[in-house]
Amino acid sequence: MDESSSPTVGRRRFLGALSAAVGSGVAGCPGTVGETERSGGTDLTPAPVPTIEAGADVLPGLSALPCPRFPGGAVVGNRVCATAPDDPLALVAYDRRAGLPTATLRFQFRNSGPEPLSGLSPPWSLQKFVDGEWHVVRPLRIRSGTDSAATGAADRRTWSLAVDNGATRRLDPRRDRGVELDGDVTRLPLAGLGGGLYAFVVAGWLGEVVRERPTAVGARFRLDGPALELTPTADVERTDPGGPAVVLEADPGLGEAVTYGLQPALDWEDAPTLPAEEAVLNPPLRNMLAAYSPSTNRVTLRTRRHPAYPVLSERLFSYRGTVFWVEPDPDEG
Repeated sequence: MDESSSPTVGRRRFLGALSAAVGSGVAGCPGTVGETERSGGTDLTPAPVPTIEAGADVLPGLSALPCPRFPGGAVVGNRVCATAPDDPLALVAYDRRAGLPTATLRFQFRNSGPEPLSGLSPPWSLQKFVDGEWHVVRPLRIRSGTDSAATGAADRRTWSLAVDNGATRRLDPRRDRGVELDGDVTRLPLAGLGGGLYAFVVAGWLGEVVRERPTAVGARFRLDGPALELTPTADVERTDPGGPAVVLEADPGLGEAVTYGLQPALDWEDAPTLPAEEAVLNPPLRNMLAAYSPSTNRVTLRTRRHPAYPVLSERLFSYRGTVFWVEPDPDEG
C-alpha cells in the first residue's frame, strides 16, 4: 500500500499546512465536523480545532481537498488552510452538506479581537473544486460599501448562503444587489450552482497593526444535485442554426453594438478551466455556450456591451472537456 495515500499521512499533511498557514498570517478551513441528522438537512454543528483525532473523514473526499484560495487574489500564493486555537478570527460552526435546487447553508464566525474585520474587497469568496483546482465562482464583480462592511464588527456574525436555482433573476448582472445585511447576519442570495464540492471563505484585516497580513477563515462543503446546465437568457431574440454555424441575436437594452465569436480550438489540449457556475453570470458567454453542440464549428452572437456585464475579451478556456476560443469579431462588430 502506498503510505502517502493513507488517511493518517493525509491528516499529517493537513496539519503541516496549518502550521505554514499560521506562520504567514493566514487562517481558515477547519477539519470536518460531526453531523446531526434532522428532517430536511443537517444541524449547524461546532467546528473543532483540527487535530489528528478530530480530523477524521466523515464525508469522503472533503478533508482530502487542497486548501481554497484567498478571496479576490488579495494575497498571491496564499491559501486558506486551517485555524489556530489562538486566532482572533475563527469559524465556530457551519453546515457542510445540502441538497439542490434550494438550500441554505450557514457559516458562523467569531471575532474575539478588539478590532472589526474589514478593508478587503471583496471580503468573501465562494469557490468550486473543478478539474483538480479551486475556482472562484462568486462574486465575479468587486464591490465597495455594503459588501466591504458585510464582515461586521467584533463578536459573532453568521453568513447565510441562500441558494435557489429557480430564482433566475439573481443570475442577471443588471439586477445583482450583492449581499444583504440583517443585524448580525450577512445573507448571500445565490442561484446557478450545480452539485459538487465548494469552499466558502471570509477575509479581511484585523486592525491597523497587521495590515500587511490579512487573515481569512473558511470551510469546505458539498452540494448534492445535478450538474449545472447552461440555458439561453431571456434576451436572446433569434437563433439561426445555419448548419455548423450558429448565429444568435440578444439585446440587453444598453451599450454599444458588438459581435462575439466562439469556436472550438482543435489545436489546443490544455487551457484554464471555466466552471459552468462562472459562465452562467456572463450573459454573452452563457448564450454562446448554451447554443454550442458537438456538430457546431462556430457560434456568433450579435449583442451589446451592457455596462453591468462582465468584460468579455479574447480568451482561451476549457469547458467540460472542450477547449474554446472566444473573441470580439473584428469582421462583424
